[in-house]
Amino acid sequence: MLLAYICRSFYTIAAVSAIFFEAFPDFRSTFIHYGKVKLTSESAPEVEPETKEGSKSTTKRSLETKPQKEIKKNNVSSSLLKVFDITVSKNKFTYFYIIGTMVSSLLLQQLLKLENANSGELYEVEPPFIDFWKFLECKYSPLKAQYTSVLSSNNISLCDPFVDPLFKVSIYILGLYTIHLFLRMYETTLLQPFSPAKIHVGHFITGIIFYILTPFAVFVDGIYKNGNPPSSNTVVLLLSSTLFFYSVYKRYKLHCILYELKKSTVCASAAKKGEIELYNIPTGEWFNLISSPHYLAEILMYFSLFVMAGGNSVTFMTLLFWVVTNLTISAIETHKWYKQKFGSKYPSQRYAIFPYIC
Repeated sequence: MLLAYICRSFYTIAAVSAIFFEAFPDFRSTFIHYGKVKLTSESAPEVEPETKEGSKSTTKRSLETKPQKEIKKNNVSSSLLKVFDITVSKNKFTYFYIIGTMVSSLLLQQLLKLENANSGELYEVEPPFIDFWKFLECKYSPLKAQYTSVLSSNNISLCDPFVDPLFKVSIYILGLYTIHLFLRMYETTLLQPFSPAKIHVGHFITGIIFYILTPFAVFVDGIYKNGNPPSSNTVVLLLSSTLFFYSVYKRYKLHCILYELKKSTVCASAAKKGEIELYNIPTGEWFNLISSPHYLAEILMYFSLFVMAGGNSVTFMTLLFWVVTNLTISAIETHKWYKQKFGSKYPSQRYAIFPYIC
């Protein structure tokens, strides 16, 4: 289960790192903030504190109120963080879905070929990638002894880490995830308006790795002999499939609201210069209750696949842990940004991402 362990390690490290960065303001603004939140925080001018008489104090006076050691320490800390504050355009989100779609589509094609080979289809042989995957598992996996059997007749060792035949539900799960990626690629390339906003390069690299590994993670525990088989309950599959298509559709509708809002509120002069966009308060659908309902729809989509995968896949649990952690943190930061930007105009009854919870 070499690949499963790689996926689990990545999701766990990513989630724990996000929680750590969120806990400290300096790290939060550098590594967590992205999009409009990062763009606005970077462009906002510093406000000088006011004296009791109501006049603004000078920079010199404000510096005098702080111990010199503390000022120097803060300056060093800020300088170090600025070194790591390397950003790329948020429009590069498209690369996530292009790469993810390519990986998922090719992997789906390889699994279908493997299924045909296992079912005895004429002239079908195991695809090269599957052979290479088996080689890595039999050579480097810590559980390779469980995959090896010895033929008593001529003492030949055979290693095969995968179930035979493959669970068709595993292929079905990957197929659904591929549909999700195709739709997101369509949205980001054709529907999403251009944005001058930025994301941290670490965020970008994490996203690339995520969309390379996740097509494997959604089914990987079900392909191993010592893994966890996906659900075989017809009712569970029907309900989870319904939730999948509903959440994908709902997320698409919510994204369209944001796209139309951006198109109608981009300042013409700012757009030409590639500067800050104007934002309005999104309304309609789930936006009337929460600030980032598209994130909630995304979580529901992954949860539906998790249920199809059997609900006991350790790899999928770590994947879901990362998705929930990442999107919850992003939603909380977005919620703060809305309240800070719009003040009393922003609906007070709205939650960040989970209705009546947070």
